[in-house]
Amino acid sequence: MFASGFDLRGKALRQIVVKAHPIVFAHHRHTISARMIGHAASGRDHVRCAPSFRARGRVPTHNASVESGGGERPTDDAEATRAAILKAAEEIFAQEGFGAARVDAIATRAGYNKSLLFQYFGDKLGLYQAIVKRTKEHLDQQFEPFLTAFAANPGAVRDAEQVREFIATTVRWIFDYYVEHPNFLRILAWEAADGWRTFNQLNTAAEPMRWLQPAEALLRQIQAAHLVRPGLEVRFVVNMIAALSRQYLISLPAYQNESPETDLSSSGALTQAREQIVMWVLNAVMAAPETARAKRAPIKRKRRAK
Repeated sequence: MFASGFDLRGKALRQIVVKAHPIVFAHHRHTISARMIGHAASGRDHVRCAPSFRARGRVPTHNASVESGGGERPTDDAEATRAAILKAAEEIFAQEGFGAARVDAIATRAGYNKSLLFQYFGDKLGLYQAIVKRTKEHLDQQFEPFLTAFAANPGAVRDAEQVREFIATTVRWIFDYYVEHPNFLRILAWEAADGWRTFNQLNTAAEPMRWLQPAEALLRQIQAAHLVRPGLEVRFVVNMIAALSRQYLISLPAYQNESPETDLSSSGALTQAREQIVMWVLNAVMAAPETARAKRAPIKRKRRAK
């Protein structure tokens, strides 16, 4: 995840344009099902009815009878069931937004009776909260080890090249994460269009990610070493690093209209855009080399005097 390699061939990102923003994406008349990555269907949603029972219109309950044998369907593993429901819900919320998403549609996509959804998650908001919580945990698990490893090296925060690489790798990781998780990106687009009203109702929204405070503390150390511009507020820097990639990818269909000669969702174009964002962040955040040297010189002279 932290490597700079990028080979998505534009498939995952093309899902982002599906109903992701009612204003920006109004001119896009094709949709891509989360179950059919890379296969566009013009004019209407094209959702594959994967299990045969779904094609016949019957959705099994948790203990539905097996057609052929007449016995009880074995009880599914609870975690597998929960994961299937969350996957289906994430797809529907990404396609429709929270307000328009229907529990019936989520149950049908998951292949379970909707009463089971209520049993596991309480209501639609509880289901939405579970998706947001799962994403936060996923982000913590992926980013926290990288952050911890950098912070464990006491000399890194005072080394300009290591700091530049740390910030650049962080930006690349965030950009790649959004591209690799287009449903989550589209959910964020719906939230932004709705003023984050649903998101702010969630208990998990008030819980900061585990890596946030350590990241801010680390940036303050780097700033104290005169390698980050002194006038920057650390929380603002963290927020903007995430926002730049998110806003670019959400707005990509609009940018594509302005540049029809280039496929902006291709692997090469995405890599170029990501590196442009890296350059913007580094130039905005890092102190000029001559400033850093001038600030650090008196410290070195004092140490020699001692």
